[in-house]
Amino acid sequence: MVFTKNIMNKVPRFLYRGDTGGNKTLPERFYFDGLFSKLLQSGNPAHISKYGIYNSIKAHIAPNKKSEFDFYKKTHFLSFTECKDTALFYSSNMEPSKLISTPKYKERRYLFTFNLFSHDTTITNISTGIYKFEYKCNRQLIEPNSLDTPELFSLQKENCWICQNNTSHNLIILDIVSILGNNSKYQLNSLAFENAKRDKEWLILPFDYNNELLGYNSKIPRADFWSAELFRLKSEPEKTIEESLQGMII
Repeated sequence: MVFTKNIMNKVPRFLYRGDTGGNKTLPERFYFDGLFSKLLQSGNPAHISKYGIYNSIKAHIAPNKKSEFDFYKKTHFLSFTECKDTALFYSSNMEPSKLISTPKYKERRYLFTFNLFSHDTTITNISTGIYKFEYKCNRQLIEPNSLDTPELFSLQKENCWICQNNTSHNLIILDIVSILGNNSKYQLNSLAFENAKRDKEWLILPFDYNNELLGYNSKIPRADFWSAELFRLKSEPEKTIEESLQGMII
């Protein structure tokens, strides 16, 4: 890992994301595909290149016109928090005490943990509250999205088109409280700022540019710096094989 002591004082070691199966981010597909943003839902990969990262952050945090609401429905960003309890709160439909640990492929709810100071990663401070995170993916972590699709294991041996060129995958990591508190361009309502402070909110932007798309990819591939914990609510049955097949790669 490469970072400065100054960055260590600004960036938490861990960021957490709670999610639920069936959401537009398709967390149930993390086994094979990694994590998706809602850009996957026919979003515009060139949006940030066209409108800029600051305007895109505003549209995600506090949309107030149709174009911004449309962006949020297919946002490039994934929401995270410094607080594990907050992530579990959102993963559990506000009932974290009812979450129970669940075996692979039986889960319905997820807690994703990013260790930003992992081995073989680099963090660079770009601007106030904005950091570039570089990492390598690990295709040996890839698993089928369903127990009924073991043939997908063979695909993990394919080379990553980024790593094979001795370059790194990139994320942009955004400290929303710092950005909102220090950037006068944002004319956001106080509720958005208070919510960001309450949730200790960070946004993560997958930042691998795809020349064919003329924009940025929508996913964070499997990598050593992040992991998943699997849950369901006590009132929920375990996910069936038929349901897990819905997580197959398309």
